[in-house]
Amino acid sequence: MRQLPLAIGPAPQPSFENFVAARNAAALAHLRALGAPTAPTYLWGPAGAGKTHLLQALVRQFRAAGRRVAWFDGGADASSVCEPGWTLLAVDDCEALDEPAQRVLFALFEQATAEGAAFVAAGRVPPVDLPLREDLRTRLGSGLIYRLQPLSDAEKAAALAVQAKERALKLTPEAIDYL
Repeated sequence: MRQLPLAIGPAPQPSFENFVAARNAAALAHLRALGAPTAPTYLWGPAGAGKTHLLQALVRQFRAAGRRVAWFDGGADASSVCEPGWTLLAVDDCEALDEPAQRVLFALFEQATAEGAAFVAAGRVPPVDLPLREDLRTRLGSGLIYRLQPLSDAEKAAALAVQAKERALKLTPEAIDYL
């Protein structure tokens, strides 16, 4: 038996260019133009809608511009999250933050506001439905809120075809439908 190597490389890094916006074009446009200072931004929607992709793309954009970024996922204290001079705080999976992480995030939100840093957070539910402290929940909901919509089946098929073409893979319409 002979094994055939498959020319499958790692997935491309999340970026604004490889995000399929579809019905999420307004959120994408806002994040692309994001600068500091700005109102807080909160993205919400079901799993697979692109929340984490957009947060990671925003972080990459800020870092590419030489700006300092803080990423908070609930696993660190405030002093280890933010280096001096940070201009963006990105927070993912807000619905999963435990009580200690909520206290840290509240302090980070206040610090971001005081220092004029951009603040972007994401979760599966809108801020009003987050299982968080009331003071934190109201702060997360105090700015711009975007509900991200998952791709329709037709949009998924189109995105899959584009990704296959970029990787020099030939997928038939039947294979795309199957996938």
